[in-house]
Amino acid sequence: MSQELHTSLVDMDSLSKPADTLIKKVSKVVGGLFEPDQIKRITKAKAEVALTTAQSEIQITDLHQRAVYRWIEEEAQRQQNIDATETVGGHPGFHLALISG
Repeated sequence: MSQELHTSLVDMDSLSKPADTLIKKVSKVVGGLFEPDQIKRITKAKAEVALTTAQSEIQITDLHQRAVYRWIEEEAQRQQNIDATETVGGHPGFHLALISG
């Protein structure tokens, strides 16, 4: 009886290698079936990342444009104030404080 048990274990060993090979081949086939979908998912995710990045850059650019426009307007107003104080009453150098006082 101990020989039958020993023979049974040897048979299991000899079957494990072909079973392992079968599992690997089936796994490769199943993986191959799902690979196109995986590639599509990865491509879609990369496209979404690129779109989000582009939208962020557009928002930043728009923000910069508004900031530059605001700065130009503020500086233009300051320059108008400077110009107005320099030519009060047609006399360069007179300031409003001197004329009103």
